[in-house]
Amino acid sequence: MASLRLKVIDCSSSDVRVGQDGRRRPVNNADGRLAASRVIALRPEASLREIAREAGISVGSAHNVRERIRQGQDPLPDSMRKKALRNAPTPPPPTAPPRVTGRTAAQDMQEVLQRLCQDPSLRYTESGRSLLRWLGSSTVIPAEFPVPLKQVPPHCAMSVSRLARSCAEAWLELALRLESGISH
Repeated sequence: MASLRLKVIDCSSSDVRVGQDGRRRPVNNADGRLAASRVIALRPEASLREIAREAGISVGSAHNVRERIRQGQDPLPDSMRKKALRNAPTPPPPTAPPRVTGRTAAQDMQEVLQRLCQDPSLRYTESGRSLLRWLGSSTVIPAEFPVPLKQVPPHCAMSVSRLARSCAEAWLELALRLESGISH
């Protein structure tokens, strides 16, 4: 009969556990899953092994995150998100960096849209006008949200959040494709 050897490992960090195989694993995988979603957003062609290595999670978790994103779901399952929100420290109120020009983000966005609307290659083609209409209706400026966020009913908050994440991922994909010269 084989003798059982116990290995004493310093686990003073409460966010890490040691499995029977001796490997250290995070108790809460939320940070790793969120890191994986960022890797996927930046490099959708990355292999599961690359995503797992960069995010510090297992290949299985990387696969799950990728599938959840493909299905338009949050990278964190509801139970994990609730636990992460419960355990998260209250963040300080966000502060915007001081703007040197004194212009607001809304003013900057309006200026960009106005310049695009004046571009003849967009104004004088049906596809260009279609793009301008879409950009005008799809541009979101936080200071101009249609309702204050505290008016979103609590039971709808996660659904609205998922929708916002999905839109953000679509915008990021659009930006990455345009920046890399892939237009289809």
